Amino acid sequence: MTQISPPPPPEQEDISSSSTSLSTLSASHPSPSSSLSASFTQRISSTLPKKLSQFLAQSLTNPSPPQSRFNDTPPHSSTSSVASEPLISHKSPFASPIFIPASGAPGFRDDRNWDKGFDFPPTQKVGQPVMLHGRNDTTRPVLPADLVEAIRLHLPPLFRLSRSWTLLYSLDQHGISIGTFYSRLAKHEGGCLLAICDANDGRFGVWVGDGIRRSHGESYYGSGESFLWKNQNGLQVFKWTGKNDYVALCEQDYISFGGGDGKYGLFLDSAFYDGSSASCATFDNEVLCSNLAGSHSDEKKGTVRFECLGLEAWGISR
Repeated sequence: MTQISPPPPPEQEDISSSSTSLSTLSASHPSPSSSLSASFTQRISSTLPKKLSQFLAQSLTNPSPPQSRFNDTPPHSSTSSVASEPLISHKSPFASPIFIPASGAPGFRDDRNWDKGFDFPPTQKVGQPVMLHGRNDTTRPVLPADLVEAIRLHLPPLFRLSRSWTLLYSLDQHGISIGTFYSRLAKHEGGCLLAICDANDGRFGVWVGDGIRRSHGESYYGSGESFLWKNQNGLQVFKWTGKNDYVALCEQDYISFGGGDGKYGLFLDSAFYDGSSASCATFDNEVLCSNLAGSHSDEKKGTVRFECLGLEAWGISR
């Protein structure tokens, strides 16, 4: 009987020699992915800028591990100097504007001391002389030319620029009628300057920027541009004080301007003959009419009465 011997065991391969052969094989036969990366790097190097091609080549040959979207750095840990620099070095259009407080503008500081445009030096002239229209040559003027230029300096700026004043009503030319007075003044749009001459040749009156009209039960009207004036040893102007709004009250039986404490700054009846004047809170004015020895006065109220000999109402447009 023939004895069958087992096959000899396979020879043990050297692990070190196998690894060496594997490395040699991989070097001589590169993988498809590495060859693709090399060829792609060569192609982009010739078409892209130098810095960008270097960055892409470095990313393909030495890929960095994926980073988390969240910052794992503790909130108080120290960072590099590069990370501490601001990401945007230029001025951002989305940044909050720097607030610069206004200075010198009306309403912010000393708003009652800024120039409102009313005051001019007494010797300063405004443009060319005013031309007076509508007064006949035979009419005795209540408002002379020199007084016109003096009053003009105290008008509001837009009215001051007007070179033409129109006679709306004259006691000599249009007769004694308060109805005619109201109807003629109602046709004018703009301010009205009223001038009165009393029996002692005193000249005084009122300026109403809204015009003079019949109140029709609406009580007082008028704006803060209004003022009383008188020409006694030079022109004196009494502007609105702001203590009340009693600028003008004109009814069918009288016209009046300024008031308070039962007194009128200027009052004239419907016949345009009997009038009176007193100091009032609206304008803080002096008595406007000539306060001579023969004048009738009410000492309790400080009211001085006068007789009106001449009256003119001048319309002034902006």
